[in-house]
Amino acid sequence: IKYIPFKKPAPARRVGLLFRKTSNRKVCFEKIAASIQSIIEKEFSVDEVVEVLSVKMKR
Repeated sequence: IKYIPFKKPAPARRVGLLFRKTSNRKVCFEKIAASIQSIIEKEFSVDEVVEVLSVKMKR
């Protein structure tokens, strides 16, 4: 077995969680987001700041 590093820029992933502002499960989704963020910070090298953004969708 031989380790061959990726050429720069190395592959990366972004994880997103979207829900309606009017959802009655907001607290549940916030807990899921916090769990995902915690796992990512513990298990992977995070090169950029992980932040929660509010998104407005156009219809």
